[in-house]
Amino acid sequence: MSFRIGGMQSFPIGITTRETYDIVFVGDIIPNYGNSSVPDLLKNEYVFLFITNIFQSKEACDYGHVDVHLVRYDYLSNFNYMISDRGSFHILKKEPLLLNDFLEIKPEETEEGIRIIAYLKNQKLSRDDRVFNIRDFRLLLVRENNYRGYDNIPSVELGPEFQAEIDIQMARERVDDLLTVLNGVRHRRQPNPKVTAAIEVVEEVLEKELEEAHKETARMYDHYRHITRRMGYWNKI
Repeated sequence: MSFRIGGMQSFPIGITTRETYDIVFVGDIIPNYGNSSVPDLLKNEYVFLFITNIFQSKEACDYGHVDVHLVRYDYLSNFNYMISDRGSFHILKKEPLLLNDFLEIKPEETEEGIRIIAYLKNQKLSRDDRVFNIRDFRLLLVRENNYRGYDNIPSVELGPEFQAEIDIQMARERVDDLLTVLNGVRHRRQPNPKVTAAIEVVEEVLEKELEEAHKETARMYDHYRHITRRMGYWNKI
């Protein structure tokens, strides 16, 4: 997984000619909680991106397969030809959102509060290019955790896969920010030895922080891969 913001013609993930793209904003129905950053992220920064393999033979092993990501909205330009040609934007309200024959998004009320579930229908499970099962799956996108207990205060939380995506994207943004600052400091070198010495001290500090940020990014990526292997619905039999 590698998401990077680019020009209006950029697309943040790999593309094929077999896919359709549904971009879903869920922030309107998420309650605010001061102890969670999730409501603000979903109201102002992130949208769910659903990718369905649909433009191919119905006999294909991955026909109808749905892939799901949580992506910054400014990574998805409507001017991108893939989105303008095969993409759609949606706002989830209180009613279910039927996107295609393989995908439906439902907000549900539970004892703990609202939760949003992606219902993935008729998903083919294959091995060695042969389909051995077809199943429906329920994928948690986000939920309100309104259970009041000794160690658990009310909050809003993402499904594990999507929290891992947020963590790795933020770690990468930290690396980008440090690189920008470090390059700016390096351009301030002057003939004055005292100024140069001070700049070198700052550079050393920033370089250490950057090294740690790279290590944290690697840790977050390993965690993301572990979560997707463990939680990814396509791995469940």
